[in-house]
Formats: sequence, C-alpha cells, structure tokens
Amino acid sequence: MDLNKYLPLGSIVSLNGKDAKLMIIGYKRKNREINKIFDYSGCMYPTGIFIPSSYSLSFNHDQIDKVYYVGYKDDKYKKLCELLNRIDEKQEEMVDGK
Repeated sequence: MDLNKYLPLGSIVSLNGKDAKLMIIGYKRKNREINKIFDYSGCMYPTGIFIPSSYSLSFNHDQIDKVYYVGYKDDKYKKLCELLNRIDEKQEEMVDGK
C-alpha cells in the first residue's frame, strides 16, 4: 500500500502544462457530468478561490507537475491514506469487473 500517493490537505501544487498553483482541499471528488472520480479537489493559491462544481478544480495525482509545499502529516493522515488506497483498490476491482 502506497502511503505516499496522496498529498495531505494544504499541499501546494501545479499541474502539467499549467502555471497556476493549487492548494489541495479534498479527496475523491466525483464529477457527475462525466461520471469520473478524481484523486483531489483544489482551490487557487494564494487567493483560495474555489470554482463552482461545474468548473471544479479536480485532478489526479499523475497530473501533478510540481509540489511546492507538502501539508501537515500525522498518524491520522496515515490512516486516511490507508483508507484512500483501499478505495482505489475497490474502484480498480469495479473497473476490472472483479
């Protein structure tokens, strides 16, 4: 189980091909319009502007180009990572038809 896949809340990142910085504010956001679940949701940094859900700043870990700051980690964060990894496994099982 990869406990380093998910960055903690408050982490500051930029995405592939984008100059804007985002702050991670949530996990496992579902975009109902395209029926897809993303690893993260974010808001603009440093303004904190959150774009409405139809234009949500949702993204996956593999879209992160650069990490500028890593948020706070403690034992609760580690437990959350374990849960997120289990969710990932369940999603993969559903896609694979297991």
